[in-house]
Amino acid sequence: MSGTTNTPERAELGLIGLNRATFLIALLILVPAVAFVAWMGFAPTFHERQCIESYIPSFEERLGFKFGQLPSQGREDLWALVEVTEGGPLSQAGFRSGDIPRGYRRASVWGLCAALKARDEGGDRTVEVVNIADWNHDKPKRERALEIPGK
Repeated sequence: MSGTTNTPERAELGLIGLNRATFLIALLILVPAVAFVAWMGFAPTFHERQCIESYIPSFEERLGFKFGQLPSQGREDLWALVEVTEGGPLSQAGFRSGDIPRGYRRASVWGLCAALKARDEGGDRTVEVVNIADWNHDKPKRERALEIPGK
């Protein structure tokens, strides 16, 4: 018998038992996938902040409102119309102080941003809101669909 040992044809990496080529392919797929999932989690926050800090303020004086955070009884602060000027365009459209823009099953500024954008570009200017006075987690919310006034 010769002094040679049987070596496997493929060199396994670590405990997972993948050869180098399979490991590199998995790594090339896994890293971008994890990065994409992380980006999807943070991108809405980035765009939401941009909308709150840059886009919405450009409409506040023209439409007679102030947008900001309302302290809530829940875990987070809610973004809402903290002030609506009496007799202003939004007031005449039915908006009230304390109105929280709504998205699918949660508070969201996306609906307000889209309606404001549609005001200048044409399109659906409807935004669903619920007032903080009606924001009760134990009861159905009284949502209202209101339209941002046109130019």
